[in-house]
Amino acid sequence: MNHLLEMRNLAINLYRGKKQPQVKLCEGINLDIKVRQNFGIVGESGCGKSITCSSIMGLLSYPLSVDPSTSIRFASNDGEVDLTRLSASQMRRIRGKEISMIFQEPMTALDPMYTIESQINEALSFHTSLNRQEMHVAALAMLEKVKIPRPDQILSDYPHHLSGGMLQRVMIAIALINNPRLLIADEPTTALDVTIQAQILDLMNELRESYNTSVIMITHDLGVIAETCEMVAVFYAGQIVEQAEINELFHATAHPYTKGLLKSVTSLGKVSEPLYSIAGAVPTAGAFSKGCRFHDRCIACTEKCRTSMPELTEVAPGHLCRCWLNQEANNA
Repeated sequence: MNHLLEMRNLAINLYRGKKQPQVKLCEGINLDIKVRQNFGIVGESGCGKSITCSSIMGLLSYPLSVDPSTSIRFASNDGEVDLTRLSASQMRRIRGKEISMIFQEPMTALDPMYTIESQINEALSFHTSLNRQEMHVAALAMLEKVKIPRPDQILSDYPHHLSGGMLQRVMIAIALINNPRLLIADEPTTALDVTIQAQILDLMNELRESYNTSVIMITHDLGVIAETCEMVAVFYAGQIVEQAEINELFHATAHPYTKGLLKSVTSLGKVSEPLYSIAGAVPTAGAFSKGCRFHDRCIACTEKCRTSMPELTEVAPGHLCRCWLNQEANNA
């Protein structure tokens, strides 16, 4: 493998019963994650960002399933594996050790009945042979690395004793305690105020350098993407509509949806202007049209957009876009 993770033709199906056809929530998604790369996934709520990364972690359960045509190859410490072909016990040995995830809501992701130390030790005890004293030392050192003050006291606290920012640091500590090769951060700053957001993003960048960990950053915030990522994929209605290096995406935006996302970002220099918003909403899974899934919200829509699905094609070196306007411009 040339990458840490190679996803090919990801399709996620929703089973609705014997008498109804399965609904494809995501389809045709290909991703390549390099070693020590920060890869961003951006899009509105309901576009398929979190469910795509849940498939990497093996967290999908009935009525959701990964299509048999999908391949998710991962360069583990024991050699290359296809995550979609592993048994539940094999996946448990990788999850939390080589691939970890920071979930959206730190307030609800931790168990309120157990101390912080118990929850860190759970990740250690499953994947290591450390004794209780060694786990205590490791947990203490990890809390210090994520810059939690009074780490000795925090270990004996329960989640409700801590603020949102502190809980997010604990979540990062749990995710990194086994030195994973891949860290998935699902909206890690959504519930935090702006100053704490900046601290958490700086912390994740520092830890990535220290641990040689690749990071998949899921967010709807383009500011977070600009701050942390090298490559970004824009999701819409269960598909990738644009993918490029971060500077290319911001300065040579190709897809109308990405342009709309960028226009909707607030700016201190434009306080007197009304906030831009993309008209309409993301279509419901199972009600996708035959054409471009963005056509009913696109100001540049043509008849071809309504009736025929564009392929994800290269519009510049390393820059992919799913739009008829760009394909026709390149063919002209």
